Amino acid sequence: MIKLNQIMPIDCPSNYKMHIAKYNGNTNPLDDFIENFDYWVGWNTWRSEKTNRFTRRYVISFIDFYPQKGTFLFGGIFEILNTYPDHYDIRLCDEYKDFIGRLKVKNINTPRGSAFFFENYYDVIEVVEVLDKSYSSHIFPGYEQIDFPFATIKTIINRNPQDWKSALESIKGIYMLTDTENGKRYIGSAYGDCGIWSRWSQYCSNGHGGNKELCALVEQKGYDYVEKNFKFTLLEIHPMFTSDETIILRESFWKEVMMSRNKKFGYNSN
Repeated sequence: MIKLNQIMPIDCPSNYKMHIAKYNGNTNPLDDFIENFDYWVGWNTWRSEKTNRFTRRYVISFIDFYPQKGTFLFGGIFEILNTYPDHYDIRLCDEYKDFIGRLKVKNINTPRGSAFFFENYYDVIEVVEVLDKSYSSHIFPGYEQIDFPFATIKTIINRNPQDWKSALESIKGIYMLTDTENGKRYIGSAYGDCGIWSRWSQYCSNGHGGNKELCALVEQKGYDYVEKNFKFTLLEIHPMFTSDETIILRESFWKEVMMSRNKKFGYNSN
């Protein structure tokens, strides 16, 4: 076990607040960090008009690394230059700058909230690993581990990473879209010449992929609702030579299992 204080010595932890950035109901900070570092900086400049969360000179920030539960990615140390009712003026410090996006830690057991007294956690935080370069894309986790928010899959589709694209464009399969707001599910499939990558690209483009019930949902609540509340789960995969009939039968099986044809539980209309 290697502790954070062994590789990141800080003379006076009581001069720091610790910022734990997690999903805010709209976006994940890790996705913003990957997309554009300035977006990530914005997570540290934001201030609620009701709460002054950064009450010390420095803030050490960590990003929820949600592909690995309980793991956080170091996002930098910031100096608070000025405090305003709705934002902070900050400066990215040079200290430990080389660890940004590379240092992964765990054992940060905080209550609800996003800002904490750093000295209460400094001596117990453990190092998971130090990456050889800054984390710049969600590495393909394997077919059986795909259970990601809609916004994350959209980011991946837009970035077009070769590991994800190669893995998903060459398979047929069954997948599930889950509305995390109400628990309803939609079971879909990719067959014919359409691999999972192509099929999911359609959803990321318009939010509904041409499906009747999802079209109605997007028309009623908008694309933003789907992007905010839906997630993708890959249920099973098949090689491209698998017959379309087999895929359709497996899709029907999962619709029965998940009861997604029942309007109370799902969005499948047939």
